[in-house]
Amino acid sequence: MLRQLLVGGGVSVVNIAIHALVMTILVWVARTVSAENKSHPAVFLMAIMISTVSVLMAAHAVEVIVWSLAYFIAHAVPAGGNLVILHS
Repeated sequence: MLRQLLVGGGVSVVNIAIHALVMTILVWVARTVSAENKSHPAVFLMAIMISTVSVLMAAHAVEVIVWSLAYFIAHAVPAGGNLVILHS
């Protein structure tokens, strides 16, 4: 169980680092392209928010891939395990 906690903790730290890096870059960009002196600051702010959320969604996808790789490397899914695919 200690091994599982260490692996999970390590993967969590990697994901936190990814998230912190992306957030730091986003904050820097947002400060650099300030809404001051823009002709339509509300529209500009909406564009910044849409971009920010899109980048964060991509970062979360990377974090999901990190967890998937950890599960694959740790053989957390039994060989021949079935994937459950939901159809609408």
